[in-house]
Amino acid sequence: AWQKVAGGRRMDPKEGGVLAAVAAEREVIAAEEDIVPHFLLPDEVVLLLAGHAPRQRRDLEADRRFNHRAIHRHGPRWLDAIGRGLDTPLKRAPSRPPPGPELEAVAALLMLLVQDIALREGLAPPLLVKRDALLNAVRDTPQTVEDFATAAELGGWRGELLAGPLWALLTGSMRVSCEMAGMAGIKLRFG
Repeated sequence: AWQKVAGGRRMDPKEGGVLAAVAAEREVIAAEEDIVPHFLLPDEVVLLLAGHAPRQRRDLEADRRFNHRAIHRHGPRWLDAIGRGLDTPLKRAPSRPPPGPELEAVAALLMLLVQDIALREGLAPPLLVKRDALLNAVRDTPQTVEDFATAAELGGWRGELLAGPLWALLTGSMRVSCEMAGMAGIKLRFG
C-alpha cells in the first residue's frame, strides 16, 4: 500500500517503515468503513505522519496539520501503526546502476518497433508499453518470450500484439533496415 503514496519513495528507511505501517492501517480501516483509502486519509497526511512520527495522542492533537477527522477518530490505531513502523524500518532493494548506452539503444529500438505496430493498429504507443518496462525487461536478460513478456509487463492483448515481434527483434530473427524516403527522410523497415 505504501508504494501508492506519492513521495513515499524519497523517505529514509525509518520514515519508510512508518509510512508502510500507516498506509497498511489506512487500507484496513478503509476496508472496514467501505471507503476509498485516500478519502479516509489523504496521502499528504499519511506522509506527514510518516515524517513526524508522533508517539502520543497529545502530539497528534498539538499539531494542527494532523487536524483531520480520521486521525481524531482512529488516533490509537494510527499511533500503534507508527510504533510498528518505527520498530521495522523499511528495507529497500539496492538501486540498480543506470543503464549503459547499449541498453538505452536497445530500448529505443524496441520502442521504434512498438511505434510502428501502434501506427499499423491505430493505437497510441503509450497505451501499449512504457519504455522503462522494456528497459527493465532487457536488463533482466530474459531467456524466453514468456519471460520477456512478463518482465516488460505485457499481459493480455498487449502481450499477444507485442511480445512476439519484440522478442524476434531482440533475438535477431527480425531485422531493421533504413530506407531513403525522399522528402520524408528515412523510413525504418522491420522484417
